[in-house]
Amino acid sequence: MTDDRMHTFFPYDKEWCESMGEEIIAEKPMGTGPYTFVQWDRGSRVVLTANPQYWNEDLPKIKDVVVRVIPEQSTRIAELLKGGVDLISKLDPDKCAMVEKNKGTKVLETPSHRITFWQFDSMGRAGETPFTDKRVRQAVCHAIDRQKIIEVMFQGHSKILNTCLSPFDFGYNPDITWYEYDPDKAKALLAEAGYPDGFEADILFYYPVSKQFNEAAMGYLKKVGITLNFKNYVGNVGQAIKVRDGGKCKDIGNFGWASYMLLDADGLLPFWFGAGSKKNYSGDEKLAVWIEEARYSFDQDKREKLYYQVQDRVKEQVYWMPVNVINSIYGANKDLQLTLPVNETLMLKIAEFK
Repeated sequence: MTDDRMHTFFPYDKEWCESMGEEIIAEKPMGTGPYTFVQWDRGSRVVLTANPQYWNEDLPKIKDVVVRVIPEQSTRIAELLKGGVDLISKLDPDKCAMVEKNKGTKVLETPSHRITFWQFDSMGRAGETPFTDKRVRQAVCHAIDRQKIIEVMFQGHSKILNTCLSPFDFGYNPDITWYEYDPDKAKALLAEAGYPDGFEADILFYYPVSKQFNEAAMGYLKKVGITLNFKNYVGNVGQAIKVRDGGKCKDIGNFGWASYMLLDADGLLPFWFGAGSKKNYSGDEKLAVWIEEARYSFDQDKREKLYYQVQDRVKEQVYWMPVNVINSIYGANKDLQLTLPVNETLMLKIAEFK
């Protein structure tokens, strides 16, 4: 884990930073990478060009790169199909066929490190909530047929997740299974918890693709008496994060996570279950102790054992309902040669047109 941490550092020149100030650094970044900054039009585009002082004189293969901001997927696809752009991200599964059928474009896809999940307010951090009762959290998990939703919704472009880590993480336990779909058991648990007639609950989300899953889950929950109220922050991620990190995410938060270069449990668990973390809605001191112990150990066997304990406890206490592993799907110019890594960090320096 220490080696992984070392190559995720992003060093800055101390004298340059101190002389320029924070605002200038944000708008005129400097560095030693394959591309240098040329221009930033807020909300519109970023222009980059090859760094003549890059250590490898054969890279990058593509000299100039323009990154455009196009929020609407339909507009991004239209631009790709007519040749206005060479690469678009976040392509929905049901749009892949359209891109594949066009003679000048293709689909690039890989499983990614990114996962999505429902986080329950198990500690009542945002106020009074039925979700402080473990039986209610269990009932929700029994009420939703996650497998069926994902099969229909993602059409083979995603896999179900049964624990709180990505399959690409060190420490991931592939043997954990989740609560089976059993609506009768869900109703019995709700009645046992004092909610025989169900209740209303809020769910906050900001991923566009999450809306479809949540709509399907809403139908399942309605059958056992739980009514979901959507708090839709799609397009307003910054505000959603303020609500969540400020302890105001009531009932359920539907979030996603990837730690990019760090494919290790330490890239996720301290942020969501660590002591003092703004994202922590479990308040579980045992988890915090195990996570801290694993973080500072050089014994990989010990670290793996601790991470298995964490995953077992997250399941047993139902702090999360894992949802899925997201595939990275891109639409691309048919002549663009680009390798997709699982960590979502595009290696544009080795991309080329052939």
